[in-house]
Amino acid sequence: MPRERTAKPSWINSRLDGGRLLHWAGAISHPISLRVIRLAREQLFDHPGLRRNAWVPWTPEVLASHASSVTRRTDIYGGTDPADVPAYPLAEAALLVGVPVSTLRNWTRGRSFPTKQGRRTSSPIIKTPEPYFLSFTNIVEAHVLAGLRKEHRIALDKIRDAVRYVEKNLKVEHALARRIFKVDGVDLFVDRLGGLLNASRGGQTALRAVLEEHLKRVEYQRDRAVKFYPLHREGAPRLIVVDPRRAFGRPTLAGTSVPIGDIKARFQAGDDVDELAADYRVPATHIQEALRASPAEAA
Repeated sequence: MPRERTAKPSWINSRLDGGRLLHWAGAISHPISLRVIRLAREQLFDHPGLRRNAWVPWTPEVLASHASSVTRRTDIYGGTDPADVPAYPLAEAALLVGVPVSTLRNWTRGRSFPTKQGRRTSSPIIKTPEPYFLSFTNIVEAHVLAGLRKEHRIALDKIRDAVRYVEKNLKVEHALARRIFKVDGVDLFVDRLGGLLNASRGGQTALRAVLEEHLKRVEYQRDRAVKFYPLHREGAPRLIVVDPRRAFGRPTLAGTSVPIGDIKARFQAGDDVDELAADYRVPATHIQEALRASPAEAA
């Protein structure tokens, strides 16, 4: 029997509690972190008119105001673009792009193979900032490669050659995660790869279609990928987004800062879909999609 729900007021009096502030952060779609909350609390505690255990009227507007003032002054990434921060372990990254961990390891670390002189390791296709962690930019690169591997089973050495050819001609690194690849690089890539594979015109058209379909799941700003909508199932709507500036790059409901892992955890704890939809102010279909996109390992 569902629990009886009580209507929430338009604002709540809340103690300065990180968990509740995070809930409001998700409700107002603000990219807020625990660090931001901590700094905001410290600023409020320093106010001469506020006692440490005082109650504060936290409305979404008040929280957004304090969070914005703190984020403007605090660079938690130390000058590094959030898209380049090594934030995703191999296992988590593999779940996001839908490939086995072993496959992603070969893409980022190279593949070991025997020779007459002993075992050697091929050069990686994706260059990561740290050996066992990927950046958001790497996630986008892996997403594009995943389409080619799933649909056409193309050998890694052929893909590596085509990627390096495009990067050399476009004069950019991480070309698969750049807008210029979508505009000018797809034809270069397909022509090069098609030549290596001796692909027919029909085969090249199929390669181009796969690339373009996967690139539709990426949004760009100033030539760089800034958002990625995981293709967690065939024809998945763009309701789940990975944005390096929200929730530290974890998948969230589009238009909010609510991690889908939190939704999964609450659902497993007994909250039903309608309750979650009401709390996060989104349609029930969005909650259902979040549950489909959040595997048990990521919850």
